[in-house]
Amino acid sequence: MWELTQQKILAETFNAKMLAEIVNINNAYRLSDEQNKNIPKLVEIDKNLLINKLLTKISQTPVKKETLGIHLFAINAIYTLDKAMNKYQPIKSGFSNKVEQPVDKIRKTMEEKFKKTLKNDFREIYDRVYDNESLYTPFDL
Repeated sequence: MWELTQQKILAETFNAKMLAEIVNINNAYRLSDEQNKNIPKLVEIDKNLLINKLLTKISQTPVKKETLGIHLFAINAIYTLDKAMNKYQPIKSGFSNKVEQPVDKIRKTMEEKFKKTLKNDFREIYDRVYDNESLYTPFDL
C-alpha cells in the first residue's frame, strides 16, 4: 500500500512541476504584454522542461510490456495538461493561446507515439488507464 501512495505522490509532484513550468512561461508572456514572441517558443525549444523530457523519454522507448509504465504515466501527464489549460479555472482563465498552442502540439505528439500501439496490443490496460486517466492529477475539476 505504501508503494502505491509513494507512486501517487511522485506522479502528482511531477505533474504539478510540469504544469508550473508552463504556467511560469505563460505568466512571463503575459507580463510582456504578449509582445515577446520568443517566450511561447520556450515550450518547444527548452529541452530541460519536464514536458520535453517526458516526450524525449517516450520517443526513445518502444511500447512493449516491459516499458508500459512510462507510456501509461504519459497518458496522465497529457490529461493533466489538457484539463489544467481547458477546464481548471485558476489556470484556464489566464492562459494565452500562444503558449497553449505549443503545449497542445507536444501533447499530441506524445500521444501519437504510443496510443495506437497501446490500443492494439494492450487493449485491456489501455481501456483501464483511459477510464482512470485523472488518477494522478494534482487538482480536482
